Amino acid sequence: MANIKKNIIFDVVFSNEIKPKDVGCKVHEIINDLHKVLPSYDIIIHVDNMYSYY
Repeated sequence: MANIKKNIIFDVVFSNEIKPKDVGCKVHEIINDLHKVLPSYDIIIHVDNMYSYY
């Protein structure tokens, strides 16, 4: 049986309260937490900007 690569791909939007320099650390925390429960998946996260429309 061939190895099948399994990915989880999603976007994350952080509030403006998170400093830009801390975003990378937060993304790694999310990836590490997901790998604990889904070790056979590759986690791909795209960070989006928060937009407000009034």
